[in-house]
Amino acid sequence: MDEASLDSVLLTVPLSSPLHPKASMPFLKGYITQKGFRSKIFDTNILFFNWMLKDQDFDIHNKKYIDNPVSLLGLYNQIEDSLTEACSAYRGLGVDLRTINFAYNRTYFKEVIKAIKDADANPMIKFYNEFIETELLHLNPKIVCIGVTFQDNIIAAFTLADRVREKLPSAKIVFGGQIITRCYDKMLADSFLKHLWDYLALWDGELPLLDIHNRVVNSSREPMRNVISQNTDNDTDNGFDLTGRQHGVFDLNETIRPDFDDIDFDAYFFPEMLIPLQTARGCYGSCEFCAIPSGSNFGFRERSVEKLIDDIKYIQELTQKKYGKKATYFKFMDDTSSPRTLFSLAQQIIENGLDAKWETYVRMETPFQELENMELLFQGGCRKLMWGLETNDPQVLKNMNKKVKHISTNKVLDASYEAGILNFVFVLLGFPGETDEQRTNLVDFIAGKESINVLTVATFDVTKHSPMQSSLMDGNTWNLDCEMPKDFEVRLIYTLDGENWKKKIVSYAQKFMLDVTKKRPDIALVSLFPDQVRGILTEKHNNKWGETFLKDFGEENLKKMLQATEGYIDIFANSESGEMELSYLPDPIKREHFRTKDDIQAISKAIARRRRYEIKRGDSI
Repeated sequence: MDEASLDSVLLTVPLSSPLHPKASMPFLKGYITQKGFRSKIFDTNILFFNWMLKDQDFDIHNKKYIDNPVSLLGLYNQIEDSLTEACSAYRGLGVDLRTINFAYNRTYFKEVIKAIKDADANPMIKFYNEFIETELLHLNPKIVCIGVTFQDNIIAAFTLADRVREKLPSAKIVFGGQIITRCYDKMLADSFLKHLWDYLALWDGELPLLDIHNRVVNSSREPMRNVISQNTDNDTDNGFDLTGRQHGVFDLNETIRPDFDDIDFDAYFFPEMLIPLQTARGCYGSCEFCAIPSGSNFGFRERSVEKLIDDIKYIQELTQKKYGKKATYFKFMDDTSSPRTLFSLAQQIIENGLDAKWETYVRMETPFQELENMELLFQGGCRKLMWGLETNDPQVLKNMNKKVKHISTNKVLDASYEAGILNFVFVLLGFPGETDEQRTNLVDFIAGKESINVLTVATFDVTKHSPMQSSLMDGNTWNLDCEMPKDFEVRLIYTLDGENWKKKIVSYAQKFMLDVTKKRPDIALVSLFPDQVRGILTEKHNNKWGETFLKDFGEENLKKMLQATEGYIDIFANSESGEMELSYLPDPIKREHFRTKDDIQAISKAIARRRRYEIKRGDSI
């Protein structure tokens, strides 16, 4: 491809996991290029990590790290120590393998505007100046596409847009991704960020991006699907309508194959190549608390098994040619995968004689109860399943609208474990109406359930565009008092029965995790590892590797983790932030700390505002 004639560049921004690329850009490029446009992917997330680490060689691909998992854990600790040292050059900056924290609050437009101009606090300014100079200027792309999937991407994304505006003023800037789709209404209502974008691509990106390419490159005047335009080119008819989410639905089988040609798998912090693919988009569930399906087009849609097999074969041919070995580890980046597709895929992997190991996200479904079915999945490459358990209490599950029975949960987990698959469960604490007794019973259930290998704990949120948030608009049956979301807020500020329930339930979650890990030290050890490596360790050492390596290698790490957790709980209980050394916290607590600390402070301020208002109103009366 003649890079000097590029139509577009597709950019992934920090921060997401540096262990593998994201699936979105290879799928977008695959679709755009088959339509005749010239595009190139840059994963500036992994480029940023290596830039921060000054391209240190950690020898991550050494076989010893797979043979001895705790040495791998030590390596990741070393990388995070180096990141911490690099962060000291910037005011208020914190970066680890999962999260980034700035001196500015990423959720508010005014704070984002300050961040993108403050070079003392924001390393992205220097990083993107250098990146654009070395990688983009000579390409002179007509379109610069920036994905914003997580809140951690926000400051990096708009810093990049600001630098592009200055250095490539003729390029059209397109934003897309979950955060843009869920917050575009606030972006349109406020002028703070409007100078930094030309188009917003909503929901699935393929059709909007195709239409933007046709508009910018081919001067098409056809209406655009699920696109919001700044009217910079007299786009008086941009075709945007809320009903477009249903009418502009993308068929995943239209993409012949994802395009990974631009991805350098040697750059990632993973012992082997971990390839992201998609079996589906959307979710066929309708859990009260979940807003994930709102970020994709209407309905649950799947990629055919034939296409998935072709995807695997293409990637293995590509990696064999490029690296001298085939990629064998795949992660399906789905909201959820259906049992039917997974069983068929496993069978086809067996029949095609493919060496392909994989993991995915799944719901508790009746077909997974059968040992024969789970053995088929294992034989067909499945090594890890991530289950939406949430809780084991039937009433709470009913309130959540999970549509799963307690008895099926036991059978599903046991069948999966017996087949050799590592079971990772998601737990949600603090759903309205949940009692202390129910949480205690959940601790006992998990601690006594050998078939649960590892878990992550989240605390209840009212999320923007979730069924629960929508129901609150018509009447409140949950005793919740919510503020409308502002700017890039996707978790609403709320109180339950007038109290800061979030801070209370986060404290419960910390104690919950400590209680589980004391009773199940193998869970504690596995939770210390980045999630992405757990499947490959299962392939190498079986799904009991947490138990196997605990006694021989993990006792010192576990002791430090328990001490850090107990200290953190004490500090958190007496402060808003719980600031302390976090490196030895188990991953679920560390993630929840960074996810919720701004929320808790915001809720506290909201309660204080409400109380001041009530006092003032009382005085007036």
